[in-house]
Amino acid sequence: MTQSELKVKYPYLNVEDIVLGSDCGEDEGWFDPWLLLSAYKNKIKSLGVEILPGRLTGFKPDKALLVRENNTNNTHTLHYSKFVNATGIHAKFTNRLLNEVLPLDCRFDLPVTPLRNFTFNIACKEGPANLPLMLCPLQTVIRSEGPNYIVKNSVGTLIEDQEELKDFGDVDDSNFTEDIWENLAYRIPAFEATKILGGWVGTTSITHWIRTPLLDLTLKYLIITLSTASPDTVYNRHQQQDSV
Repeated sequence: MTQSELKVKYPYLNVEDIVLGSDCGEDEGWFDPWLLLSAYKNKIKSLGVEILPGRLTGFKPDKALLVRENNTNNTHTLHYSKFVNATGIHAKFTNRLLNEVLPLDCRFDLPVTPLRNFTFNIACKEGPANLPLMLCPLQTVIRSEGPNYIVKNSVGTLIEDQEELKDFGDVDDSNFTEDIWENLAYRIPAFEATKILGGWVGTTSITHWIRTPLLDLTLKYLIITLSTASPDTVYNRHQQQDSV
């Protein structure tokens, strides 16, 4: 959409510095990732898949992996013919464990990194009704949530140490006032007057590629499939549970 078209359809937007915009309002939406994950787990259980809640601690060269069970701390050795890395925000670190048993010429860096950001539920009396999911040029994301709004900064902080994933941290209002509010009020002036209703810390997986990483590596000892994250920043407000 051109600048003038954006102004006509979304009169509440400040488009002075916008040349073109993309409007994807048809057949679009969002979902609760925790509910989707639960649906997947229930479905595969019905197909006979056994789920062992635990944490992956390492691999063996003979096509086996080590899992420490959550409830008992017992370590299980699981043999496989194919291994799927679907560990979400832990995928990068799972790949590092895998590299320890791969031949040097077969090791690879997984282009997926955990990212931590802050999401807020805000109220604005003068805000536009039925605001669609909107990504602004300065990485502010906002949409309507009933009579209020959900807003976050999609940039966040990259996580390089897996230990940082054990504690999501606390939300401080300064994360909104310093990192989000100015950009939001510039793009939609009505949001100059807002009230924070609540917030949470989210950890997402972002890819370094344009599309979802989905690779098949056929090696001498291992067959690996990677299916980890989409380029969209889908986050989860619930506590992460690792399962194999």
